[in-house]
Amino acid sequence: EDINSSKLDFDKFEKLMKKMEIRILRTNMKQLFDYFDKNKDGLVDAFEWTSTLTKDENSLKFFSEYMKRTSCTTDDLVQRMGIEGKDELDKKTLIEGIRCLEHSLSYDEIAEVADGILIGRQSIDRSDFIDLIEGFQDEKA
Repeated sequence: EDINSSKLDFDKFEKLMKKMEIRILRTNMKQLFDYFDKNKDGLVDAFEWTSTLTKDENSLKFFSEYMKRTSCTTDDLVQRMGIEGKDELDKKTLIEGIRCLEHSLSYDEIAEVADGILIGRQSIDRSDFIDLIEGFQDEKA
């Protein structure tokens, strides 16, 4: 199924994810689908698909640019965010951590960065968060 040629209902979305070799539990797949379905019509269209992926990349770009600007490592980033002792990072924790890094952003801007990291989940494992950041940096290097 091609996202550019049609709207995807949940079943088609799930098949596309499997075709892309993204394998997650069905309940998490539903959360991911709901995250992409911005207008909540039960379908994911090309605009929702691309705007969601762009938002997520912008969140990763925020951390990458911060690390480049401040010459810090991922360990430094974790410490500055105050998340070094936390296994699971929920939206509130991410927002607090991002606020520690960047005081000039509004609450809504910070929440958008957090949402882009969570990708529709309630929380993310700290090690998965680190892997995301490091993977994005490797990809852009």
